[in-house]
Amino acid sequence: MKDLRKEIKERLREIEERRLALQIQLDLLVTKEASLKTLLQDEDERWNDQLTLDGMENINTSAGGRTPLARFILSNLKCGEKTTEQLSIELQKANIPLKSKFPKRALHFALVGMSNAGLVEKANGAWRLIKNEEQKN
Repeated sequence: MKDLRKEIKERLREIEERRLALQIQLDLLVTKEASLKTLLQDEDERWNDQLTLDGMENINTSAGGRTPLARFILSNLKCGEKTTEQLSIELQKANIPLKSKFPKRALHFALVGMSNAGLVEKANGAWRLIKNEEQKN
């Protein structure tokens, strides 16, 4: 009968080496996880402390992820194309509270931001919803 002790000891040594390598990987993952959690916490704090532009307030998820100004714009553009001036007049009538002393400026930058996000576009001097947004609403 063959003596298996040597082979068994070799297998145990291989398992021990593999366990140590896996433990090192696990320790690295734990460290990375802790670092990312700390980074996320710092980013959350930094995000919450940022100053916001009128019309670009922190997203209100209970309102579909849109600011009151963005909802106003989308609502008005559902009726058809409007110029910035027409939207400005409607905005004054709607009496939407803005922090800015310059509502036209707030409106303009909200439109530009929504355009960059692919929600609206300007064509022939008037703003309109992009087809995808019309289909969603």
